Amino acid sequence: MSAQTEDQRREDRESVAVRLASLQRVDGNKHCADCGERAPKWASWNLGVFICLQCAGLHRNHLGTHISKIRSVHLDAWTEEQVANMEQMGNIKANAVYEANLPEDFERPQDNEADRKSFLIDKYQLRKYMSTNVADDSIRTPTTNGGETSSSGKATKEREFAAVRIAKLLQVDGNNQCADCGELEPKWASWNLGIFICFQCAGMHRCVLGAYISKLRPLDLSYLTEEEVTVSGLLILFFAAWKCFCYDPVN
Repeated sequence: MSAQTEDQRREDRESVAVRLASLQRVDGNKHCADCGERAPKWASWNLGVFICLQCAGLHRNHLGTHISKIRSVHLDAWTEEQVANMEQMGNIKANAVYEANLPEDFERPQDNEADRKSFLIDKYQLRKYMSTNVADDSIRTPTTNGGETSSSGKATKEREFAAVRIAKLLQVDGNNQCADCGELEPKWASWNLGIFICFQCAGMHRCVLGAYISKLRPLDLSYLTEEEVTVSGLLILFFAAWKCFCYDPVN
């Protein structure tokens, strides 16, 4: 029985390898979906795109697994659902969605890592170039890791929605700097105070103020709940209005 099971597993792996190799020969999949590099060896299976090593690293480090789930085409194990999603999407179809409003004269960043990171965040996290005719349900992550229950899928969708809302809040004037010290690109938030702050200030909030005054979340490592995102958004809008109407620079 064990020999038969092992034979079946080997056959499954071989079948997956053949299907992925076939997909890599499809027009559009021969180049990285993000930067255009030839012969991509990595993939984001939930987005359904083949990408190069450099873009795969940026997906993993800056987008996170709640947005992009990375697999090596040759080195990682693949499930049936993951391969099926790649077959259903592919680079051409995915870019028709995520790059529908990309300017015709846009030059894909290749040499500058900062520009490439910015482009990927705009494309997948902020969905800056996405077609307005595409519903969220048609592009949501199928499941968390290729075979979970529908309740887990719902939780994943909620996390994705929260991530998009947080990313949009970070684009609001003032939120691209720590609310306390002014450091650029804060990576933490005090959701009950409604402010974005840097790592050092977050440590001071936690050690000196305590959770009863300031409730902290790291933006890249954990997920804010619907309540936390809503409270943060409302407080940010409140303080923005206060600055506009109540602050007198003369006095």
